[in-house]
Amino acid sequence: MARSNFKCPIGGCRRFRKASQVMCRDHWYMVPAALRTNIWGLFTSERGSARHVAAIRRAIDHVNQQLDEQLLNAGAETKER
Repeated sequence: MARSNFKCPIGGCRRFRKASQVMCRDHWYMVPAALRTNIWGLFTSERGSARHVAAIRRAIDHVNQQLDEQLLNAGAETKER
């Protein structure tokens, strides 16, 4: 099976995704369920619309923020030791 040429848009991720996916599977499941549902609904009814693109941007921003917070928390734990 050929690997997809679409890179996951999450900062630092080296995984690839299918053209129909917003991001790699691991990162997709970091997006809140309500936002995933909204993106899917917009994908089926308004693919590529400003609302669809904005929802995707919110999902990407959410995951990047979660990962940044994890890094900050890990750094704080290291300093406490």
